[in-house]
Amino acid sequence: AGVFATCFNTPFDVVKSRMQAGVACPKPPKPSTLDRMLAIAREEGLLALWKGFAAKSLRMGVGGAVGILSFDIICDVIREFDHKPARSGS
Repeated sequence: AGVFATCFNTPFDVVKSRMQAGVACPKPPKPSTLDRMLAIAREEGLLALWKGFAAKSLRMGVGGAVGILSFDIICDVIREFDHKPARSGS
């Protein structure tokens, strides 16, 4: 699911990163995200909006796998702890 979502949010991430870095943008006083997306597509081509997609997808895929594995291990530990008999006081 994370990699699928990356397909849609990468163009926004590219624009956000360029805004933060102060990279060239259209001339209006305060260009919108859409203005910046159109400028990037016009000047660099449509695929420029997906720069960094492979690295981000890999990160999302590995991060998702680590999250699922961690959840599974924690559930196993909790189940194991839950089934141990209680110790007596003396």
